[in-house]
Amino acid sequence: PVFKAAFDAGAAAVMCSYNKVYGEHACQNSRILKDLLRRDLGFKGFVMSDWGATHDGKASVLGGLDVEMPAGKYVKDISASFGTDPRLAPAVDEMATHVLSSMHYVGQFDGRFPIEGSLPKYGALDADATSDAHRLVARTVIEDSAVLLKNSKGALPLQTKGLKIAMVGHFCDETEDPQYKQGSVWSGGGSGYVFTNKGTTPLQGVKAHIKDADSIEFSKDASAAASADVAVICVAAHGEEGWDRANFSLPEAADLAASVRKTNSRAKIVVLAAVPGAVTTEWLDGVDAALLMFMPGEQVGPAVARLLTGKAQP
Repeated sequence: PVFKAAFDAGAAAVMCSYNKVYGEHACQNSRILKDLLRRDLGFKGFVMSDWGATHDGKASVLGGLDVEMPAGKYVKDISASFGTDPRLAPAVDEMATHVLSSMHYVGQFDGRFPIEGSLPKYGALDADATSDAHRLVARTVIEDSAVLLKNSKGALPLQTKGLKIAMVGHFCDETEDPQYKQGSVWSGGGSGYVFTNKGTTPLQGVKAHIKDADSIEFSKDASAAASADVAVICVAAHGEEGWDRANFSLPEAADLAASVRKTNSRAKIVVLAAVPGAVTTEWLDGVDAALLMFMPGEQVGPAVARLLTGKAQP
């Protein structure tokens, strides 16, 4: 399982969620935090709550929680109950052991994550850790997780020599959308979102990697497709922490596909979509090929170019 692989690779912290599992809040659920996580999966690190996911201090301490976040609202006074429940003091000792041993394991006490003003032994928290190796992993993950939803009559991969390519839709050349409260066009929003100034776009990726095409044109509407051999339509649906999607539609997909078909009936149409989960596909019959990517991230440009040309397989 994915979580087991992460633990075997050295992951030292786990967050318990808001929801109930087996009728019990996840952050006070010994069946999840002790039996499954520690006994069955062999996790040796510490468990902290999601922000506000703790509901009962005593139940959480005994259930397997180690750190309450964002503050110790329920756990901070637990020592007052030591005299009434002999299980609590040993449990708190175990909590401290989990936290301190995890900090030692990852090098916290050896200066690996230095505080401001101290001599960085391994590098500061705000240091740019990006590398070619990291970018390769990011790109490969996009390629390996992409789903080829449709490929009529071998529309993909593109044979690019002498090809007139149109990139259609504003998302082909955007990384940010001001309408989003969190996240970006190619990344979901929420606590796990990390801002990057190294983001790429599909248009940038196609222009950088495809050098033998006759032309590569871009337009937010269908106009670039007027004389194209193939039109790549870029669309995106967004998801972020703190709100639910109003519907499962893929905005602009149907309208752009119909507009391109009306503008140039002979052009092949390839839809390139970034989605946060399930989407409806009423637009699928009107296109020749469709590639779905699931919030791909900053290396979307190079990955798209490789997927469209067959250098990577979805």
